[in-house]
Amino acid sequence: MGDLNPVAVEVQKALTQRELEVLQYIAFGLSDREVGYLLHISPTTVHKYAGRVYAKLGARNRVGAVVTALRAGLLQL
Repeated sequence: MGDLNPVAVEVQKALTQRELEVLQYIAFGLSDREVGYLLHISPTTVHKYAGRVYAKLGARNRVGAVVTALRAGLLQL
């Protein structure tokens, strides 16, 4: 993930491995249903993970979460 700024390091520590996986799939544009299929969990569970990611990143939606994660260096596309 390259060099992370101090805020990104703290956010990365706060996110679970599963939340990071969900965030990565969201960044690729997958729906909750598609992410759930790939991770063998329900779309409702994906939605809950996504909500936790948004809260931890201070984002309001998928786009905000992805943009924040990209700016912080948490994601590379």
